[in-house]
Amino acid sequence: MRRISPTRRAAVLMLTLLVHTGILWLMMQFRPGAGNPVAPQQRLMVQLIAEPRPAATPPLPARTGLAPRPEPRPIRQPVEAPPAATITAALPTEPAASVAAPEPAASKPWLDPEKTRLAVRQLAAQPSMREQAAQASEAPRRLTAGERFGQEVQQAATGDCLKGEFLGGGMGLLSAPFWALAEARGKCRR
Repeated sequence: MRRISPTRRAAVLMLTLLVHTGILWLMMQFRPGAGNPVAPQQRLMVQLIAEPRPAATPPLPARTGLAPRPEPRPIRQPVEAPPAATITAALPTEPAASVAAPEPAASKPWLDPEKTRLAVRQLAAQPSMREQAAQASEAPRRLTAGERFGQEVQQAATGDCLKGEFLGGGMGLLSAPFWALAEARGKCRR
């Protein structure tokens, strides 16, 4: 197979590009209707006519022998439960009407000091968010063998431009500029 010099290839490419540009320019200049004055616009008048309303529909017959529809229940929002380690509360076992007077706050503690200390110690032992982010950014992600192979194949992939294996290669005559770009960038197989 005879090799074509790069200067001759570039000259053929530029000539092809010039011919295509000229053809497109001529098509734009001599398209049908380009010299015709603007045709008068057609108008369409639409008139809306109010339609008489239908007579009131008779009421539906009463439902007989069927159970009444239940009332829709309101959707209950989920309530976040307080952490068990920090708050303890006693629920009343008697109905609210029978409760005479609330007990003083000193007799039932809302916070258990031992559980509170335990929770604070556990939080202090965990690394802070800043430390967690620093640990995550320090260790670079190692690629597996399959990922490395995929990257190398992707970097080495070059198509045969003479067979149309380049970006924009399936557009017929309009693919010539893309072919020239692929040749100039060295994306074609030699």
